[in-house]
Amino acid sequence: MVVKTRVKIVVDHREANSPVLEELRKYAEIELANLDAGDYLVSSRCSIERKSCEDFAKSIVDGRLFSQLKKLVELYELPILLIEGTDLYAILPREAIIGAIAAAVSDFRIPVVRTKTHTETADLILAIAKREQGEHRGLPRIRVKPKFRDLSEIQEFLLAGLPGIDRKRARELLERFGTPLACFSASMRELMEVPGIGIKTARRIREVLTSKYRRRKERQSTLY
Repeated sequence: MVVKTRVKIVVDHREANSPVLEELRKYAEIELANLDAGDYLVSSRCSIERKSCEDFAKSIVDGRLFSQLKKLVELYELPILLIEGTDLYAILPREAIIGAIAAAVSDFRIPVVRTKTHTETADLILAIAKREQGEHRGLPRIRVKPKFRDLSEIQEFLLAGLPGIDRKRARELLERFGTPLACFSASMRELMEVPGIGIKTARRIREVLTSKYRRRKERQSTLY
């Protein structure tokens, strides 16, 4: 194997019997989980969707591929599509396969990589995990797309993204001010009238809501 440093990888339960997982266990700490998107989560931002050549072709036919890619880009900053095997054109015409790969790259901005064997796949996943975790981008963290039952839950979720605010306090803010917009417009003094919100939390909330957006500098990540 090409990677000697032990890393942590979260693996979707559907890959539990994969020979790739068997190989990864020798060199990485493995956690099995039900992932909403991707098969191998190697950092907080990077998830890898692994498909055999046969499954890739079948997922084009039944429409799974593009819904899976959509979820990947919704949840992760660096999604990767990995196609494993040598018989890529055995089921569908070459044009259909190439078109699907082009859509993944162009429409979804997802890098596509090819491997020939499960050992090569494991090597690549480990190498990416080492680079991701070595760059201090964080250990794998499972992300779930929120599912809301009604408008009130969306409003609570929106406010719970503010510093120092959990879902319980979000409800208290909404009960006090009525709407999310009114919460966002509240002064520090008004925010501090809500139980549990002190001057530090109120100041931080106002800072987040009123500061000009500055996008953090993105670092390029190179895959071999």
